[in-house]
Amino acid sequence: MRTLVGAGVAVPAALGAAGAFSLATALQHRVAAQTPDAQGLRPREVASFVRATLAHRVWMASMVADVVGLSLHVLALRAGALLVVQTLLVTGVVFALVLNRLLDHRSLSGFELAWSIILIVALAGFLYGAGLSDSSPAPPDPAPASLALALGGVFVLGCGWVARAQKGSVAPAVLGTAAGVAFAGTAALIKECLGLLGRGPLSLLTRWPLYALLAVGLIGLLLNQLAFQAGPLRASLPALTIADVLASIGIGVWVFDEPIRHSAPALGLQLLGLVIMSAAAFTLIRRTNEEPRLLPG
Repeated sequence: MRTLVGAGVAVPAALGAAGAFSLATALQHRVAAQTPDAQGLRPREVASFVRATLAHRVWMASMVADVVGLSLHVLALRAGALLVVQTLLVTGVVFALVLNRLLDHRSLSGFELAWSIILIVALAGFLYGAGLSDSSPAPPDPAPASLALALGGVFVLGCGWVARAQKGSVAPAVLGTAAGVAFAGTAALIKECLGLLGRGPLSLLTRWPLYALLAVGLIGLLLNQLAFQAGPLRASLPALTIADVLASIGIGVWVFDEPIRHSAPALGLQLLGLVIMSAAAFTLIRRTNEEPRLLPG
């Protein structure tokens, strides 16, 4: 019963968050094309990029959508497992496609509808194969949590170093991957902070996860915006989406000890679901209209 109640809150909240984040993504991608180039990742370039981004009214509008999405995301993470919530955010790909088609005054094509259904079925298959049996928050083991944070930091720094020397579609894909890992870490830290808050505000304020959350969240936003500036959404968003899911699965199982089925058929279904879901997300993102038409600059 507890699992059903948690799922009844977590699933709709995660889907609502996916929709809000999709709107924010569309707005932020538009802003990235109108800000100073910062692909060299030099301090002055990044500072100029940040100042121009913060001053852009469309980016401020995207923050409203992000706040709505984050509120629903927090609600979902409080009620459900990290692995489930983060995987459900993949549906944002479908929301983004529908949003763009509405802006174009067009309906989804049969091809797009078919791939949207495939993504949803693959997502359901993965979650069924994982067979999570407990949606209640679980305190992470401090040692794996610290190690996961350190490894994530090294990975993100490595992605930044690689992206500096790359051109074409490689740089946005690398930066998108780094942003996806940062967003997965942000979600994990939100979940941990919720657990600490349950013990009282003092417990939250005197522990490192709150301050790590602020740092990782800001780094994720910066990487996200840099990835959008580096190239079209079809180059950055698939990498971001899949990296977020894969990193969240690893963190959920390793750090939060979220139980998943380990039998050969269950693991096979999980792997098949992930592969098909990734292919569907990549296909749908490539079909999404990349010319933002939401607000004046």
